[in-house]
Amino acid sequence: MSCPAPADLQRRDGRLSLLKLLAAFAVVVVHTAMLRVAQGDTQHLGWWLANIADAAGHIGSATFALVAGAVLLGRPAEQAPGAFVLGRMRRLLPAVLVWSAVYFAWRAWGEGQPLSGQRMLRDVVLGMPMYHLWFLFMMLAMYCVLPALRHAVLGLQQHPRNWPHVLWV
Repeated sequence: MSCPAPADLQRRDGRLSLLKLLAAFAVVVVHTAMLRVAQGDTQHLGWWLANIADAAGHIGSATFALVAGAVLLGRPAEQAPGAFVLGRMRRLLPAVLVWSAVYFAWRAWGEGQPLSGQRMLRDVVLGMPMYHLWFLFMMLAMYCVLPALRHAVLGLQQHPRNWPHVLWV
């Protein structure tokens, strides 16, 4: 892994870094509060506080997606759309495949029997090898859509009257 060039460090927006920090904190809050919320003991103040924290923390994942979109849409288009998507897939697909395999093994162990290939394929297509991997599958879809979205946004800047066409996309 190489260090970012000094020019890249100067171009970083501190506001986006702050948003990423707050989003990470929110995700930790959700994962911390979920055990107390799952107890369902609504008679105690601790459950209510955990429930409020859990609800407030759910903004974290969406914030990560928004920051990623802002960063990727804000960059100059150095790559062709196909090269962009392939480059991102090369980075993200190994994580999706490895973690899917880990959770399929975990689920098979928990159920005491192997999962069928058809069931695993269905769960991958649905993005649900395990419920919290949805974020990786959302990122895969976002990387596929971003080049078209970027084209639409740039087109709107050049031709503002074309906004109804963007709604059609």
